[in-house]
Amino acid sequence: MRASVKRALAAVVLFAAVLALTFPTDQVVRWVLTRIPLPEGRVITFQHARLRPWGLVFDDVAYGRRDGSTVLDAAWLQLRPSWSLLRGGFPLHVAAGVLGGVMDARIDPSGPRRIVDVSWTDLEVGRLLTILQAGDALRGRTTGRLGLKLPITDPARGDGEGELTLHAASWQPRLRALEDIAVHADTVTLRWALGDRRFQLSSFNLRGEELDLTAQGQVLLAQALGGSTLDVRVTIVPLAAAPRELLRLLDTLPRRSDGMRDFRLTGTLDAPRVSPP
Repeated sequence: MRASVKRALAAVVLFAAVLALTFPTDQVVRWVLTRIPLPEGRVITFQHARLRPWGLVFDDVAYGRRDGSTVLDAAWLQLRPSWSLLRGGFPLHVAAGVLGGVMDARIDPSGPRRIVDVSWTDLEVGRLLTILQAGDALRGRTTGRLGLKLPITDPARGDGEGELTLHAASWQPRLRALEDIAVHADTVTLRWALGDRRFQLSSFNLRGEELDLTAQGQVLLAQALGGSTLDVRVTIVPLAAAPRELLRLLDTLPRRSDGMRDFRLTGTLDAPRVSPP
């Protein structure tokens, strides 16, 4: 009896392996992609697709324009539905070798709350900001994680938490007073939490060449994001490498007798105010 069961299991495993290796995955996936609605002029391409027990694996994936230019590419991409599909909903596990590092995400858009849990390692921030068409000239590599639960009807009432670390960073502020001046940081760390319409900045620490900066506080989220209320305590210590332009700008901030700039950011995101602590 046991021998027959073993032979049956072996046959099932062999059949699954042969199916995974011989199934025309490339053709099927390309057919499916032609039927996915994408923004006008955008396409998804890949070199190969393979069906494996751990999911659908793509090599050399690119999201780009029809003229052949690339918006975002990934050396590899893995899609794997969760076993909780059997209980309803549509949870999905996505992993990718992207932006010079690795990203891993678990997403469940079903139910009254969208659930997102994302972690990443060693991503190139500059390439990411270019893709997002963000104007800040920020460079470096980041590692971190975030987890969010966002109600579909009112995302501002979501909750979650996250943290990130940025290494070997440089930032070109969009300030006329600091034109052509870059701020460098060996390490930047950020920890935050979200809940009850409140973004809690648990800690922000920047350790750099020109200055050391720490911040802690909260933002009360408004329906219109720009109207969100600030209450953040900031301290800045200028260092020996700080250029004159940066020192002149820091001199406009409240200053303690030991030279540390210590102040609060209040007001709103659209109209922040600086005041003594």
